[in-house]
Amino acid sequence: MVRFDDQYKIKGLEMKKYLEKYKKNYEIPWAYASIIFLAVALYIGFDELLISEDAGTARETLNAAIGAIFVIVTTMYMFTAQTKVNMKMLRQEKEIEQDKELSVEISKNRLKLYESALDTWRQSCSIDEITKAQLGEVIHTHLHLAMIGSEKLLNSSDKITKQIMSVYSDDTNSKMDNDQQNKIYGDLAVFVSLARSDLKIPGPELSPSLIASFIENTKQASKITTSRNYDKFSFNGEIYNKRQLVLALVKYVVKTDKIETLEDLKETFKDTLWNNGKISKNKSPHIVALVSTAEEVDHLKERHFWNDDDIMKLGNGDSIVVNNQWGNNINYFIEYLPAHLKTKIKRK
Repeated sequence: MVRFDDQYKIKGLEMKKYLEKYKKNYEIPWAYASIIFLAVALYIGFDELLISEDAGTARETLNAAIGAIFVIVTTMYMFTAQTKVNMKMLRQEKEIEQDKELSVEISKNRLKLYESALDTWRQSCSIDEITKAQLGEVIHTHLHLAMIGSEKLLNSSDKITKQIMSVYSDDTNSKMDNDQQNKIYGDLAVFVSLARSDLKIPGPELSPSLIASFIENTKQASKITTSRNYDKFSFNGEIYNKRQLVLALVKYVVKTDKIETLEDLKETFKDTLWNNGKISKNKSPHIVALVSTAEEVDHLKERHFWNDDDIMKLGNGDSIVVNNQWGNNINYFIEYLPAHLKTKIKRK
């Protein structure tokens, strides 16, 4: 026989299981579940008192207590819910503010980096000699741009870097001629346009006509600054820069001496004449080379003269090209040329 108290315990357990199942299925808030459970527990525990005719004061007191408990629990739930909402809003506002600060900081760093890159490239285009440290700075600039620059801007930087590296090698220091400067300044104009877009500077992008004007102005400035260029030479009545002088000399010897083989040609233009009398570890450690040999080391085709009229054919049918990487090493080259060639060269 089940006792009276046990009946209430059974009912309470059944109600607790029911509430847990209801909460799991319908995701009822814990506070509401607690209120329902408390109300049921009070009803089960005090149902005799609530329905008794002689328990008026106790019933009123109990009703007031239940009401107070309901208000307290409900208030706690609402306060907790509102606190969660406020905390979420604060977190969102903080994240937005952090994103804004990060965006501003990145923009500042980008602007500094872009200005530094332009300054590094400008110096590389205008100096007479370049050191390994300066070449390293060109590479570092490109690597830094890879961190925060757009893909288009990085491609532009890559193109500029390759042009600079094609002029300067580890074994020779040479100054850019006018054509090389004009080419790279045109690419710098494109970089500036891409940088403006990357920085989201207000206003339209640079128009093609404005970029063309920039390039033309640079050409004119280049002509003015190099109008007294003492690295000019006369040979057979023509005026040449360093690179073109070497090409003209090789063409002259091939034609005049009717050179049969590359070995014959290298008796006049020894490889060591290119590197101040030393054997070079450079990819192009020669003055003249077979086309097939030059193609293996000159993938960009910028270290040799590759125009059709600059490629020469020897008596045995071999085609050769001439190294165009010339700087201060031109002095040693001229000094140790055979006398019949050396006397034909005049420095302007």
